[in-house]
Amino acid sequence: MLRWHALLVIFMALVLSSPLPFLNTLPALGVLLIGIGLMNHDAYFLAAGNLIALVLAFVVGTSFHLLVEAVRRVLML
Repeated sequence: MLRWHALLVIFMALVLSSPLPFLNTLPALGVLLIGIGLMNHDAYFLAAGNLIALVLAFVVGTSFHLLVEAVRRVLML
């Protein structure tokens, strides 16, 4: 489980360091919750951090897909 949470924290750190607008607080909150959950051995904080990472992956994936579609449509003109 520790390796899974480490991968999630690395993913959220990469999103946190990217220049995407308005996407700084969500990964920071996820890293905070996972850190608190690991420090206190609390499954609720870990579940909340995992849920935020899942939502963040969905948002980043959707944004990337929309960006690719926009570029594809512009190049077709």
